[in-house]
Amino acid sequence: MKQITWLSNKLGFGVEKSMGFGDSMNDESMIRLCGYGVAMSNGLEEIKNIADFVTEKDNNHDGIADFLRKHVL
Repeated sequence: MKQITWLSNKLGFGVEKSMGFGDSMNDESMIRLCGYGVAMSNGLEEIKNIADFVTEKDNNHDGIADFLRKHVL
């Protein structure tokens, strides 16, 4: 997770303003680290429980793009 911290600082904002998307246990540390953890709707319940948000669409149906359009842009 050093990369996320490094990149967000390099871009001029802290990791607390970063957004991480995931669906499985290998994404747990990223979801916890990022200021905005987002679980995919078809993700594991454990990931959904720790995330700040859950997408409406899954990763096979443009879930990230849909989430960004609705909540960021």
